[in-house]
Amino acid sequence: MSITPIIPGDEEEPIYNRLFWLCYLANVMLVTANAITFRFADLVTYLGGTEELVGDIVSCGLFVALIARFFLGQGIDRYGVRLLWALSAVIFVVGAGGMTLCRSLGWEIFALRMCFATGIAGMFTCSVVHIQQKVPHHRRTEVIGSLGSSGFVGMILGTQTSDWMLHSFAPGNAQFYALFGIPAFLGLCYFAIVMY
Repeated sequence: MSITPIIPGDEEEPIYNRLFWLCYLANVMLVTANAITFRFADLVTYLGGTEELVGDIVSCGLFVALIARFFLGQGIDRYGVRLLWALSAVIFVVGAGGMTLCRSLGWEIFALRMCFATGIAGMFTCSVVHIQQKVPHHRRTEVIGSLGSSGFVGMILGTQTSDWMLHSFAPGNAQFYALFGIPAFLGLCYFAIVMY
């Protein structure tokens, strides 16, 4: 079986349009927000926890996010990308924003980490589904690959920002307000882009 290449016609719209760049910006903000919170272990240690407890909290969050992915596709098919995308952003903001206020190692920090991880899973999934629906079938791989490069940009920005914040803010609560408040703010900006 031979594969016949698809040659786009002159009337095909460009895929690198305003929609693509808004999705790209949103993904940069999401990955930046996630990378800033790589210092989550510092918060747990500050609150008196151990490395084992950090692993337990993160594992619970990842497990719930994994389970949520099984229902995410069904939800997108039933309710649409936009609703699930916005809901995922809100869940992320609750998780990140809640950690700015969390000052104990009770069930709350587990629940907030679950919200955080589930929100990220939904946001990434919905952005890929949305962008691939807006381009011709034969260019989907290209647009997904191009959108994926936003992750590298966000990873660099997020890790550098978190290092800067730890050196700029006084040790203690101020650092953690910044380390989780800024991701929550970026999540709100992300939500605004999704609604737009």
